[in-house]
Amino acid sequence: MIRTEPEGSLEATALCRLRWDAADGLAVGQSSAPDSAGPAESATPSELTAAPGSTAKVTLTLHGLPETSIDVQWQADVPRGMSAAPSSGAVDLTAGGVYSATVSLTPATSLAPGRYLVPITVSSSSQTIAEAYILATVVRSGGSLPTHSPLVLYAADKGDMAIAAQIARSLALPASNVTGRFKQAWNDTAGNKDLVIAVGEPAANALYFNACGWTDPAGWPAGSTPFYYPGYPLRSPPGRNYFELASTPTTAGTTQLTTQLTQYALTGTLPSYGSQLVAPTPPALSCEGSANVPVP
Repeated sequence: MIRTEPEGSLEATALCRLRWDAADGLAVGQSSAPDSAGPAESATPSELTAAPGSTAKVTLTLHGLPETSIDVQWQADVPRGMSAAPSSGAVDLTAGGVYSATVSLTPATSLAPGRYLVPITVSSSSQTIAEAYILATVVRSGGSLPTHSPLVLYAADKGDMAIAAQIARSLALPASNVTGRFKQAWNDTAGNKDLVIAVGEPAANALYFNACGWTDPAGWPAGSTPFYYPGYPLRSPPGRNYFELASTPTTAGTTQLTTQLTQYALTGTLPSYGSQLVAPTPPALSCEGSANVPVP
């Protein structure tokens, strides 16, 4: 199937586009990345929920350079009303070595509910060489927080739904932000209100091709839909009939890509600054999954 961009689409309007730069993995418009020759850094989980007064733990991991030792310092920059323990450290990172530390994040009981971005910056000789981001959602236990722009995670089989539901919990998304109903995902994608992320290959295939011939609200024939997907991360819906791909052949890949896209949508950053976006699998003309998958 060959599709042309619809009238009033990203290609046809003067909307500012966030293009993905394959050279360094940054979205155009962001500041330059830390030194690409620095050690690799990760902080997991990169999205978490903590009730005021409770503690959430993050694992910081640094991977040394292949052939050179380097002295580095790391610093967690928490917002006022949140503490990190430890909040910093100094490491003699040997060649090929791995350093790991557990960081406890504790929001004060007085900290207002919200989503807080916590950068963990790695430096050497006063120069930033790596940076990772934790998106910490502070909300009472069992509570939820709306997003600045409606965000919908759509999954079309049980495995991918488990991924979508887990990420929704880590962001304290409202229940309405996750769906396994094809008709609902169609309506959300057709409008210009919701940023729809297709979690997993069955969801991506359904929204782009609908090879299964599931009933849709607009009455399109089986094997066709009016929908498109951009090749870069988004913070809000770019127009009608667009969705984002978070589809890979593996559970780990789909989880990582969905995490990247949700964090970018909510904050404009990726979990690891300067990292590459996981390459999604393009939709295939195949019937997989179910038209109605329950949300756990």
